[in-house]
Amino acid sequence: TNLQACGAVMSLKEEAVEERFVPALKNAVTISEPVCRCIVRDVAQGLLYLHEKLNIAHRDVKPDNILMGEDGNVQLGDMGSADFMDPQGRVKNTKGTYMFMSPESMRVSTSPEEPYEGHSGRAADVWALGISLYVMLFGEMPFKRTTCMEQLFAQLAEGAVVLPDDKAASVSEDGKRVLLSLLQSEVNDRMTLPALLEHPWIKGADSAEAARYARLVMDDMATSSGSA
Repeated sequence: TNLQACGAVMSLKEEAVEERFVPALKNAVTISEPVCRCIVRDVAQGLLYLHEKLNIAHRDVKPDNILMGEDGNVQLGDMGSADFMDPQGRVKNTKGTYMFMSPESMRVSTSPEEPYEGHSGRAADVWALGISLYVMLFGEMPFKRTTCMEQLFAQLAEGAVVLPDDKAASVSEDGKRVLLSLLQSEVNDRMTLPALLEHPWIKGADSAEAARYARLVMDDMATSSGSA
């Protein structure tokens, strides 16, 4: 299929640059807000291309799949869960890493009178980007880790995401607003990628910050491998 071909091309590309690209959170617990702005901008641009040009939802956006090169450029890896969206922009099954899945992706009807009509692939990717940003900023998940999808859904149903007061104090008001806008439980309230890319928090991102961070990560890796 076209999707398999697209995935194969991306996989080959990832293998070709494997020595130069590493997960953005490699050897780090958190990432500074200026660097996060660059990462979110680049991932959002990549997702928008997938959604609008290829009609594909990534479906597994998470820090482990956000790769950073020596120059600070970001790639979104692992197309294994990706799928084409229908004409309404929906996907009709649940794939990906469940701790990063959106609330609506877990609302599968069990009633034969109400067949499951799918959920927005675009909005689900935005939610996962929001969870990824939360993890990069605060070094923790916004929900209690659980191995049970039903327990996670119960947590999601309890209400809005709450930021950790002690850690959120160092994040700008714009940054907090963007994060909470990405993590709205109702799809219609959630920020879209075009709106995100036009937000001052994103438009003011300084790529030099990402490049400096990437060099530190690469240098740390070289030092670690040299002392092993």
